[in-house]
Amino acid sequence: MQTADDIFKPFEDKFPHVRRDLVSTDFANWEDHLEFLLVFAQMMRARSPLYREHVLTQTKNIGMARVERVIEERPIKDRPGEFETHLELNPSPITGTEREALVRNMAVTNMCGEIKHGAAWLAELNWCLLLAPDHRNPVITSNNAVIMEGKPPADVEALKREGTTIYFPLCRQACLVGRASKFAHRLELFDPATLTRIRGHYMQPQNAFVYSPSRVSY
Repeated sequence: MQTADDIFKPFEDKFPHVRRDLVSTDFANWEDHLEFLLVFAQMMRARSPLYREHVLTQTKNIGMARVERVIEERPIKDRPGEFETHLELNPSPITGTEREALVRNMAVTNMCGEIKHGAAWLAELNWCLLLAPDHRNPVITSNNAVIMEGKPPADVEALKREGTTIYFPLCRQACLVGRASKFAHRLELFDPATLTRIRGHYMQPQNAFVYSPSRVSY
């Protein structure tokens, strides 16, 4: 059985090589790496504190029961290869620290499943790469690396229609930007006001840490 660390490792091992290649070519070939970068963004999003809290909130009120034994498995009529399972449940309730541990395990399982989906809905958006204007104005990031700016979407389909923009910093020089509508240019410099605004999102108190190669203002 794969652990979360087993799932993360191939992406973590490959990303530094991709980043070095991007920097060495002044990001001219960034679209050659787009598929991997989107999968990496999904991994970073799914392992972020905000995503974990979202999953924990969704799962904290679900019903739980202990399975005493499997009584019977019967084939489902007209659905070859599928079975319905009848279980005997233990009547004692699951509460307190045991329930909390189970919910957290479910959150990790959900996170791993999200990563295994690959780029998924991110691949359906349009993407461009914005570059920092110079070394004095770097792109920064935080422990919540993938952020959404704009009207919060109700679901993935809404995200594709509404005015939401996704930002994912790749390094101090560049940030991947995605949205439903097309971009006039696929590679361009950050507008200074936009870069300052995005820094403000990463500098919010809910982020445990912020990474920047130099002191910045926002």
